[in-house]
Amino acid sequence: MTSEEGKAFWGQLIDDPKFGVKVADSMQTKNEEVLKRLMKDPDYQTMMMEVMHDPEMEQATLELMKSKEFREQIMTVIEESMQNPRFQASLQKIASESESGGNSDSEEGNNRESSSEDENSNESEEE
Repeated sequence: MTSEEGKAFWGQLIDDPKFGVKVADSMQTKNEEVLKRLMKDPDYQTMMMEVMHDPEMEQATLELMKSKEFREQIMTVIEESMQNPRFQASLQKIASESESGGNSDSEEGNNRESSSEDENSNESEEE
């Protein structure tokens, strides 16, 4: 591995896009497995909560979120997300569900308004 031939071999292999994808996929899978195990580990959970509740960490996180760079990055992520076809389809689905659900909500709202108007007019008549 440390010989010139080994370096050349590994250099060519690493430059191969297919190899890079395979390595990245396998690493991602292994990393996900490790994270899932860690998230179930009570000691790890306790340690993470301690880190997150540390006043210095809270302050650093707050300062980061207030920074111009963070806001710019969030805007970039939002803009990129809006260009993603899957995200667009998800938004369209939510909008159509909202419209169909929204109509029944507005009808219910109208019914509630008219019933309260009826109650008000009945109260006026009784006086």
